[in-house]
Amino acid sequence: MSSILKDVSVSEVMSIKLFTISPDQSVEQARKLMHTKHFGGLPVVDNKRLVGIVTLKDVSNVEAGKREKTKIKDIMVKEVVTISPKEKVSTALEKMSKLRVMRLPVVSGVDTLIGVITLTDIEKTSRTLKSKKLSHSKPHKCKACGAALNIAVSNTVKCDYCGTINPLWA
Repeated sequence: MSSILKDVSVSEVMSIKLFTISPDQSVEQARKLMHTKHFGGLPVVDNKRLVGIVTLKDVSNVEAGKREKTKIKDIMVKEVVTISPKEKVSTALEKMSKLRVMRLPVVSGVDTLIGVITLTDIEKTSRTLKSKKLSHSKPHKCKACGAALNIAVSNTVKCDYCGTINPLWA
């Protein structure tokens, strides 16, 4: 893992625009959604609670002619490994590597799904941070006296999920 990500929390990297499926939907509905969105898996949610996960492999194991009648609850993995939004990306990568998975659901409280972190999310963040680090490698100096300038950004961001106002650069 890149040292540039060592202090980055899962909440800074996770995807919050979620596509989920309910346990009572058909396997065919999951297949279509995964195909359309190019996803390898979907969290299974019931009343905002994570109850399982279904992958493209799980869907592929169901005969094509039975996918419309087979329910997600009949094929989903019920014991899902999750991660907290407060955990570090390094912990997420360790879990993904150990389990050989490409995504982890991010939960808050009692299994309330608030996001998903994927290897793609982590890779994109790593590239972005490396790019910013390279573009800011030269210190900014005062035009009047030449002293090094300390640049601080004090913007805040509102969480789309809970509405909490958060500092952008914490």
